[in-house]
Amino acid sequence: MLKPLLLWSGGLDSTWALRELGAINALSIALYTHGEQARATREAEARARLRPHFPSATFHDAALDISASTMGTLDTINAVFIAAQMARSLGMNARHEIWLGANCDDDAAIQSSLENRRECWDRLLWAVYRGGSRPRIVWPDPAPSRLQQLQDLGSLADQTWSCRDPKPHECGACKPCLAIHAARRQLNGDTP
Repeated sequence: MLKPLLLWSGGLDSTWALRELGAINALSIALYTHGEQARATREAEARARLRPHFPSATFHDAALDISASTMGTLDTINAVFIAAQMARSLGMNARHEIWLGANCDDDAAIQSSLENRRECWDRLLWAVYRGGSRPRIVWPDPAPSRLQQLQDLGSLADQTWSCRDPKPHECGACKPCLAIHAARRQLNGDTP
């Protein structure tokens, strides 16, 4: 039976999912705009550091310049579309799954947000599969907390890249950085 397909950015959420799923097809999609090429590079560097730790995974890579996009959700829509194309080329059907990484800390309504997008993603899959038997899009439910992800990944968490800033070091100020730093303080027993 074919392994599930995971959208893997090299960030904390999707790396946690990669660890949980083990033997899997991991699809790395570098989605970037003209100003975000450096961020895509940081994510690629994180994936290169992490790949040797997951010998049972099969890795696939794709890149897409979305400089012309004006929709805030287009990154995810493009990623799901590329994942659907990859799933189809791998021979995946209704017995298979496409996984997204998620956590419960970034957005209190993360599960409902994902559910609201499911219809759009299902339409994309329907179009790619021309209405035929197609895989399901799934994510961790319940989604783990950042603290749980850090505990489960251990030292591998230090090799991930979730920062939205393209600089060589994490900015410490974007939403993912703030959430991960708060979870690290909690893990270390530090009080804010």
